[in-house]
Amino acid sequence: MKAIKEGRSRPTQIIRAANLNTDTLDIYLDILSMNGLIAGVPNGRGIVEYTVTEKGEKAITKFRELEELIQFYSVESYSRSEPVDKPPKIALLIDAK
Repeated sequence: MKAIKEGRSRPTQIIRAANLNTDTLDIYLDILSMNGLIAGVPNGRGIVEYTVTEKGEKAITKFRELEELIQFYSVESYSRSEPVDKPPKIALLIDAK
């Protein structure tokens, strides 16, 4: 989804950006499409171009929040000498839909 969000909307562009082969890409695109995270639209030249849906945008946001939490609570974070003001947002734990 990151590659699609960054503007790489055609399969060949996604393959290069995500370092995937076509079989793996097809599986991922199917899973993301079936779950409503991306949408494929034919561009009129026989090529499907993909976009991230609103649901996909929310998933990306939740994933980034999760990354922040993991980083904050990692072993490395406990070895910090400076105090931490507050942990990252935990909204993702409240609204899982």
